[in-house]
Amino acid sequence: MRFLLVLLFVLFPCATFAVVPEAIQQIIKKDFPKAIFRIDDCFEENKNLWILIKPSSENLQEVLELSFKNADEYLFSNNWIYVKVSDNTIKSFDSLSKPIQSKILSSQITQEFVIPNKFSLPRDLAVLAGRLPIELNAVELATEKEVIYRKRLLEQKSTEPFRFFTYDVHSGDFSLLSLERGLKSDKPSQLERSESISKKLKYLSNIKLINDEVYLSDLYQSKIYKISKTSPDLELVLDLNDYLPKQGIRDFVFNHNFSEIFVLTNKDSSLLVIDLNKKQLIKQNTIAPMVAKLQMLSRSASEPEYLYYFSKATNKIYYLSTFDYRVAGEIDISKIESDHKLVPYSMIVTDKTIYLGVESFDLKKSTQQAEILEFDMVTGQHILTVALPVLPDLIKYGGQSNLYVLGRNDQKHSKLVEISLLDNTLKELDLYPDLDSANDFVVDSASSLIFIPSIESKVLNIVDVKSFSLVQKIQLEKSIFNIVRI
Repeated sequence: MRFLLVLLFVLFPCATFAVVPEAIQQIIKKDFPKAIFRIDDCFEENKNLWILIKPSSENLQEVLELSFKNADEYLFSNNWIYVKVSDNTIKSFDSLSKPIQSKILSSQITQEFVIPNKFSLPRDLAVLAGRLPIELNAVELATEKEVIYRKRLLEQKSTEPFRFFTYDVHSGDFSLLSLERGLKSDKPSQLERSESISKKLKYLSNIKLINDEVYLSDLYQSKIYKISKTSPDLELVLDLNDYLPKQGIRDFVFNHNFSEIFVLTNKDSSLLVIDLNKKQLIKQNTIAPMVAKLQMLSRSASEPEYLYYFSKATNKIYYLSTFDYRVAGEIDISKIESDHKLVPYSMIVTDKTIYLGVESFDLKKSTQQAEILEFDMVTGQHILTVALPVLPDLIKYGGQSNLYVLGRNDQKHSKLVEISLLDNTLKELDLYPDLDSANDFVVDSASSLIFIPSIESKVLNIVDVKSFSLVQKIQLEKSIFNIVRI
């Protein structure tokens, strides 16, 4: 193993590896004076290997302390975790201590990890692999005590209020919205509170939930902020004016380890790539105009990540490689039906498939039809077309089996459509007159509910996924233009 590490260092002398903070090294060396920290930030002691598991988003702290430890585990105040390898694997989730359980599922093994021969992960901790090609093994059943504990944890969560971050475009108010649960139901019963967090946003152009933290961009200030569930204060992540002034931010996306951010500007159709560690602008691409919906995805552990987006001006879907920041391929949707003009509206990219919502104009019959087009993510091949009863203004992914489309029909009535990805059947829910207009909605798989804010009437419409019916309407104090469940 040490020969392999030395060989890696010789072959890749310019490779960048994170450095274990001195405070963490000192704490570990108190227990293991002969511990050797490797270039992948894991450490060895007395022929034992300890793996570093890091939070998906860095928790930077000036003072680092030990939060918890036992014979096989360490947890530090920056949420770094070290676990001991035994028999070429680590403990399954149910065998880990409770403090580690509370942090580990939102973390990943350091992506520079040099994988030992025949190393595997418990199947219930597969999420830790990230983009590393690590094999999975079987998991022993949890003890009765552990099953009871996790059941109580779920019961406790089912009584907690529904919480959202929301944005009102009219007032510029960014708020925390809480909804009480009913006494005899797990559905919201009434508004608990709406607490203003910030009024300093000029125009919220995007809001995204990433690894339990919410990121938002301000179009006119050219800034990106972060806000956590536990500390509702806006923290500045990026000020684009430090790199290029007066550009405006329409959209943004991070790479998998948050070392780079890709920013779509509001000026000149520019895509900027910024190294967040070095705080340098490393690439400025001029891309097609009228671009929307930046989405980052890794197609396999052996490939770089790809940035997907579509252009209404060119009627094309593009995917850009994060290896050289060049367009690696494109899908020309105008070639799918020669006698139709297709206009893209919205897009969702999953780990295997691209779903594009379009309006199709029949040039011969002078008619139009809303559709969802399905493409293979790797080959770009068109797989299927599904006709829709509404324009696909907004598309949300509902997990492995459903897509949800919110849009308007010919009478301008709002409808919610559920598309089964198993057999492509549709369910329709007419929301007129309860929904006047909407810019965003939330599909909450955990509660099997869909939350759709009506902008003008200031009403939050709640749809039950199982019955696919409108089950609740809650009057709000403010309009909601953007909403994210936390």
